[in-house]
Amino acid sequence: EVRTFSVAEGVMNETRYLNVLVAVSDAGDRDRIILHLQKHPAARVLGGCGNAEEIITAHRKTSPDILFLDMDIPPSGAFSFLRTWPGGEVPPVVFLAETDEHAIAAFQFHPLDYLLMPVSPDRLDEAIGRMTEQRHVKTGASGGNLVLEWVKNHAEAAVPAFRAAMGTLHGKTPAPVLPALR
Repeated sequence: EVRTFSVAEGVMNETRYLNVLVAVSDAGDRDRIILHLQKHPAARVLGGCGNAEEIITAHRKTSPDILFLDMDIPPSGAFSFLRTWPGGEVPPVVFLAETDEHAIAAFQFHPLDYLLMPVSPDRLDEAIGRMTEQRHVKTGASGGNLVLEWVKNHAEAAVPAFRAAMGTLHGKTPAPVLPALR
């Protein structure tokens, strides 16, 4: 079952999920997109919105990683809505449109993707995959700090290198450091 505006309040994003908000003016299109995204193992659908006011309310209650945004979102369309974003950082956007007439102009908003409706499940999967890859590059596989991730994966080499660097800085060799990483 798909509800038009069902926002999961206070959702904590686990690293394996992308929190997704779907904003499409046509309820049928919105429901089809939501139903497919709910089946995707990397996506957690936070809700569906039919207009700009609902998007603002949902964004305040949740932290979407991706906003699937209809180019014709009422009352004034996607571009006007994004230009007047009510504060904070706009999540990465996947534009949804009936035609490709706005595709070039959409680049000013650095979209993750531009999909033509009706959207094919394969194209939805590609958009989620692209965002998942970007998150993996930014945070590493575990969703944590890249430096810490590297240290955990290379502890045997990292600990002696760290000790050598610390010794050089202080003119001596420090006591054993980071034994928990071994």
